[in-house]
Amino acid sequence: MELRFLDKDLDRIANAESAGFYSGRPVRQLGVALVFAALATIAGATLTGAGGSAMLAAGVMVGAFLALSIGANDTANAMGPAVGAGAISMRAGLALVAVAEIAGALTAGARVSATLTSDILPAAGAGGADAAAVMLAAMIAAAIWITLATWAGAPVSTTHAVVGGIAGAGAAQFGVDAPPWGGVARIAAGLARLAGGGRGHGG
Repeated sequence: MELRFLDKDLDRIANAESAGFYSGRPVRQLGVALVFAALATIAGATLTGAGGSAMLAAGVMVGAFLALSIGANDTANAMGPAVGAGAISMRAGLALVAVAEIAGALTAGARVSATLTSDILPAAGAGGADAAAVMLAAMIAAAIWITLATWAGAPVSTTHAVVGGIAGAGAAQFGVDAPPWGGVARIAAGLARLAGGGRGHGG
């Protein structure tokens, strides 16, 4: 009897892994297309002098790629246990994740954005074209890293990817000593406490 239940659980895990692998294919293809379109938009804007609107269009395209890559990597973690246990259906799980993601962006998105800007970028570079270029580069780096991790089946932190992308792009744009590394350390310390608590609770 126990072996029969074990076989069912193993089949569910195998199906989930296969679904994650195949669902990541269109995300990778679309991501490559969006990054190419964003770079082409920036190049065209540089040649024509229309930098502001082109940067906004490139940000929208790369943001869409980042959103897709985060969804492909994180959605299974959020709904996998409930769906795998048969508590809810796949459709209900996707609906709940969508509602939770939208609610989180609406309620905490502005504060998270402010923290990422003020605690990682230097005060002198927190606005203007330089900051926009840094954020665009950070989104591209995070989206590519998350997509590659999803393709490899590796569970990575999307928050770490975004924070690291902003810190790295800011250091490249303004100099290694320019970003307030104390703010980066505070963010990392907060994430470490959450990870440690989750590991202790699970262990």
